[in-house]
Amino acid sequence: MMKKRQCWSWLLFFSLLLGGCSLPGMGPAAEDLSKAASQFAEARLSREEQSLRNTLTTARRSQIAEILGPLNPHWVGYQIGAVDTEQKTVTVRWQETYSDRSYTRVYQSRLKLKKEEGQWRVDGIEDLTPDWLVTARDIALVLQQKGGQARTLLSLEQLPNVASPLGAEPGTEFGVGREGFGPLALRPDGKELALSTRGLHAFIALLPTEAAARPALKPLDLYFEGGVAALAWSPEGKYLAANLDTPAGTRRLVIYEPGVKKVLKTPFDEQFPWTNYDLNFLYWLPTGPELYFRVTAAQGTVPQQGAEGIWKWSLATGKLEQVKK
Repeated sequence: MMKKRQCWSWLLFFSLLLGGCSLPGMGPAAEDLSKAASQFAEARLSREEQSLRNTLTTARRSQIAEILGPLNPHWVGYQIGAVDTEQKTVTVRWQETYSDRSYTRVYQSRLKLKKEEGQWRVDGIEDLTPDWLVTARDIALVLQQKGGQARTLLSLEQLPNVASPLGAEPGTEFGVGREGFGPLALRPDGKELALSTRGLHAFIALLPTEAAARPALKPLDLYFEGGVAALAWSPEGKYLAANLDTPAGTRRLVIYEPGVKKVLKTPFDEQFPWTNYDLNFLYWLPTGPELYFRVTAAQGTVPQQGAEGIWKWSLATGKLEQVKK
């Protein structure tokens, strides 16, 4: 009897030491389920079919095209939420957008996990009611919130007539573009919307989504003879990525910290001069956070060897790294 107790004690000790391991009959560890859900989410965002297949159970691999989804709308970030070790489920909050269209959505999925061949894999996906959805209808932005009626957030008529580029001298103002709304991005908590407009001077601003008598619009930046191609919040809601079309016909990538109204210093323009390269935002990952983007040579230019491909930049370490050529 003493030997059995000793064996059990040593088994428990090594299980705790390894972390994340679970004993027979104890069920899965929350971190094991969370890790499996994160691997699934990252494969989904990267659209790597083989990587995604490896995160699915055998029974679900035939549905990979449906799970991967269309190119539009597409996911640009995720967050892991509640983990239920009894039901073996993980809730994931997704950030979704649409290229070249005024559309943004934040919603949750409940992933059902199952252990197969010694690994936790996704065996079912239940999409829950969207928490927040914003689209442009005619000349207004309309919010559809879970459990509520659709309501107008802002119309083009309510935009300011003029605004200043971020960092410009006091009194430097230009007319705000009013040809229509451009790309949108809901903050992951749904409490604030980053919006852009189209026109000679593209405008970026922040707008609370809570109901108010008058829209409390907070200008962020203005671009002279440029356009906004994409907006996306980082998963924790601190940073905002913006793809900007330049007068030269190329595409830049800028990262804002809206809470303090500043542009982050990045290695992008030095490593990839905006006159020679197009930088297209792809997605955020929550660790760091990390930002992924694609680099291609601008039309009529010759890229440096090894420059083109998919890159990632960590905001925690400042490290810029190529992940795929």
